[in-house]
Amino acid sequence: MRAIVFPGQGSQRRGMGAGLFERFPDLVREADAVLGYSIATLCLTDPDGVLNRTAFTQPAIYVVSCLDYRARFGAGPAPHFLAGHSVGEYAALEAAGAVDFATGLRLVQKRAEVMAEADGGRLAAVVGLDPDAVERLVAGCGIAGIEIANINSPTQVVVGGPDEAVRTFTALCGERGHRAVPLRVSGAFHTGAMAAARERFRDFLGTVTFRTPAIPVIANLTARPHDPACFADTLSRHVASPVLWMRSVEYLLAAGVERFEEIGTVPILTPMIAAIRAQATPVAAGFARAFGCSGPLVAGSLGGGIAGPALVSALARGGVLSMLDTEGLETAAVEAALAGLGADPQVRGRFGLSITADPENPDADGRLVDLAHRHAVRCVEARGYAEPSPALRRYRREAGNRIIARVQDADALAAFAGPPDGERAVDALCVDLHPWRMPGGGGAPFDLLRAALARRDALGPAAPFVGVSDIGGTPESVWGLLALGADFVMAGGVFLTADEAALDAPLRDALRAADAADVRLVPDWRHPAFATASLAFAEDGVARRAAVLQRLYLQDGITDEELQAAGLSGAPDAGPDAVRGWLRAAAVRDLRPRLIPCDGTLVPFNRRRRGAGWPSGFAALTLAEFLCPPRPPDPATERTAS
Repeated sequence: MRAIVFPGQGSQRRGMGAGLFERFPDLVREADAVLGYSIATLCLTDPDGVLNRTAFTQPAIYVVSCLDYRARFGAGPAPHFLAGHSVGEYAALEAAGAVDFATGLRLVQKRAEVMAEADGGRLAAVVGLDPDAVERLVAGCGIAGIEIANINSPTQVVVGGPDEAVRTFTALCGERGHRAVPLRVSGAFHTGAMAAARERFRDFLGTVTFRTPAIPVIANLTARPHDPACFADTLSRHVASPVLWMRSVEYLLAAGVERFEEIGTVPILTPMIAAIRAQATPVAAGFARAFGCSGPLVAGSLGGGIAGPALVSALARGGVLSMLDTEGLETAAVEAALAGLGADPQVRGRFGLSITADPENPDADGRLVDLAHRHAVRCVEARGYAEPSPALRRYRREAGNRIIARVQDADALAAFAGPPDGERAVDALCVDLHPWRMPGGGGAPFDLLRAALARRDALGPAAPFVGVSDIGGTPESVWGLLALGADFVMAGGVFLTADEAALDAPLRDALRAADAADVRLVPDWRHPAFATASLAFAEDGVARRAAVLQRLYLQDGITDEELQAAGLSGAPDAGPDAVRGWLRAAAVRDLRPRLIPCDGTLVPFNRRRRGAGWPSGFAALTLAEFLCPPRPPDPATERTAS
């Protein structure tokens, strides 16, 4: 995969753009009309000596970057991603089609104006310390007003604040043997000192209409692809917020980007990218590349439509592979959700579809596979299968399609992994670490994980990836599983608490407050003959009734008196199999909507969240970034936070 990156302030120099202005005379005339002066004269000769002044620097960088992109890449294949450092982000947005050339220039001109007018303050680059060390230094220095302004690379972090505060901080760094270099800038850019500039820029952004980018553009504010619905908020906030350049490159590396190409003749960002690449954590890079996601975290299905279009869309925009629910939904509802998601180019092809085996309706997965094909869904999560079905095999034979099979016993593991010299039925196996899932079915869950990892290692390059589900509720648990050798972790119940989960607000609030006493083990009816059960958030009465229905289903004979004692009526008088089918249908119809599936992640996550003082509402992408940051959590920092 390939990304093109655009430099920011600091890349300007007299003579920039030579050879470009005459190639694009129409755009140059357009720029002159917007700016009110000759952009070519400013860049090539700078007769008034103003090129290094922010109000002139930023428009010059934007224009030259846009022209250089057209000259070098305009006729070639589009890159997979675009990114820009600070003001370079605007040229990236123009290249992606989010704004036209003149609109982007007006944005940059206004941005430069409001930032240049924010008097006072300065920046200093701390060289040689990693970002976590600089953050601890800033937090513990006792100097009011010092903030992180740029996280550029593993050894370069920029801080900013009032003049005197930055001078004091620079001196403190020297006393402690650290190198801090003052930068020649006119303000404390990307810090709280830009608050007034942020609000003025926000007002101006409200007058601009943005288009959906044709190519994902990484936002400096979030180190994730821009959400087209939030352009004005994201761009205005970034004026007074840090440039997360290192996090942005880490995101691109995790997404599978192998080739970076920089706009401009002098490499500014390329050395930073090399330093980031050298220290990037190589965890699950192969899985991320194969599945087109940003890292080794997958958001599994939740059932009943809870992992619906809003949740899937939010995670897909952030590069997290997520699974759209189908269980319990009519085909028409699933198709409508797929059509809506597929209409968004920022989401299309970036999510998966969950398909659950239904022994009583074996043709159901064929219909869902057909929907996946029709709407170009390239990944399927297969749940509850003992072996690959014909529909799943047909789906995987299509070029580019991927299957993640969730397995709960050794037989399913063998059936999906495939023999060394035979057809591999899936691309990834996900081991459910729930000892209660299949009583008597597959041994201790960690034994199954070890068997899956051993099989992967024995099969070599042809082996499917191996993941783990239902256990990652904190960063430590996720990274612990990755350290054991898993290629990815599939999180589930924690996403029930996300703002985008399709739950009523009171229920979501109750789940956010849930502790161990609020979660129960109840029948899930996925495999009734095996008495399968799952953790759920449920009222006591609902859980007791579910247990009664399961007991009746499993016993050899059911009398009318037992049915009446359980408050059941209307059972068919057509033999035990018909009664069992009727009981299962009653349980699914009457009880499943009142059993909100949870797993082992919810309780530790809630305890950790409360201890860290999280706000009452939080987005799905926030949860994903908490669970699986680009680097393992710092134990010292985590002890403090908890």
